[in-house]
Amino acid sequence: MLILARPGNATIITDPSSHPGERSSESAAAGRRLKTSAEFFSAADSASTHLALRNSLVHERNPWVNTSAAGLVALAATKILMLELIDLKLSNAEKKAFFPLVSALSASATINNMLLAVSASNPVAIAGGIVAGLYTHQQQTAHVQRGHLKVYCSGGSYLRNCSNDYAPQYVVRLR
Repeated sequence: MLILARPGNATIITDPSSHPGERSSESAAAGRRLKTSAEFFSAADSASTHLALRNSLVHERNPWVNTSAAGLVALAATKILMLELIDLKLSNAEKKAFFPLVSALSASATINNMLLAVSASNPVAIAGGIVAGLYTHQQQTAHVQRGHLKVYCSGGSYLRNCSNDYAPQYVVRLR
């Protein structure tokens, strides 16, 4: 339930699209944006691994990772293909939970690799990766939550959706 207001005029609205299980085009678009971010960060992880391995002090400890340029491109392509296949199986609600987590893990690995590439110490790189992962997850889940908010303005004898006219801080959500 939302309260929409301009000074002196408030309207309380229950948004039917916020019910679980409903598949709207807006919800699907949000899922696609989250998937695209997850794919980007997954590819960035492979690219940053290549850059980090150029530092003679950095070595890949995962025996399953082929550290050649072609191997890292294949790894990025495999990650993207897996995300595409997973996308086909998940509901919109599951995508909104899964893809921010994948993005956060991949962003964490990417920043860790980039810090190692510029000769940061291992504890600094790990801490930087953790901070980047937490920040990425927080930003993407906040984006998903903002997508659930709807703002309706009085338009004479009807209500119009004016969600794009106001920043989210002007919306008050009632439970």
